[in-house]
Amino acid sequence: SNYTILNNTTVQFSIPVGLEYRIISGKKLTWQIGGTIQPGIIASGRGYALSTDNTHYIEDRTLLSNTVLNSSLQTTISYRTKNGVSIFAGPQLRYQLTDTHKAKYNYSERLYNYGVKLGLSRNF
Repeated sequence: SNYTILNNTTVQFSIPVGLEYRIISGKKLTWQIGGTIQPGIIASGRGYALSTDNTHYIEDRTLLSNTVLNSSLQTTISYRTKNGVSIFAGPQLRYQLTDTHKAKYNYSERLYNYGVKLGLSRNF
């Protein structure tokens, strides 16, 4: 059978807004859980639409929505150094709550990513 792999791609910018709860809080080590809601803008991308018989397709940027809503759950362990810098790491699950395509196109997608969150922070 002859087939083609189509990959919708987007470049998104978002601002995460969330809460974090400290499960264990010590002088040097801290364990936290958190979650965010991440409203975003789709800056660019490639969107594909399939024909009803799945034999033809088109690529058109206008198939994509301009906005998207994501969420995340995470847990991190952080270590505070002598100079007040915290180094943190832990697993993160990110889930896209809204479709990338515009509502008038009958596509339903449930996109998720998982990975490791790494970072540095400092209180001033």
